[in-house]
Amino acid sequence: MRAAMRPMNRNGNARPGPRCNGDTPLPTVCRTGHEPDPSSQTHGIEFWGSSFVAGPQGELLYRAPKDEEVTAVVDIDLRRSEQVRRWWPFLRDRRIEEFGGLTRRFID
Repeated sequence: MRAAMRPMNRNGNARPGPRCNGDTPLPTVCRTGHEPDPSSQTHGIEFWGSSFVAGPQGELLYRAPKDEEVTAVVDIDLRRSEQVRRWWPFLRDRRIEEFGGLTRRFID
């Protein structure tokens, strides 16, 4: 769960786990601001914002502010995705014949 709460590493690159194919830009939308608890049992929740768009190798293309709502249009170079796909052919090199075990339970 920690990776979901901290989508950037200390170098400002997106963590590659959720996009292991490594060739697709990743827009990540995060809420910002305060939302009160309708039951009044807590003080509500504070959303941290910082939506971002990561490039095909996890590089940061855009990051929204933490404390204000914004609408942004981010240009994505699809040719770069194709280049990365050729440099790191993840989908080409996978061994589908080895995936069968993923459908079995450990106890089986």
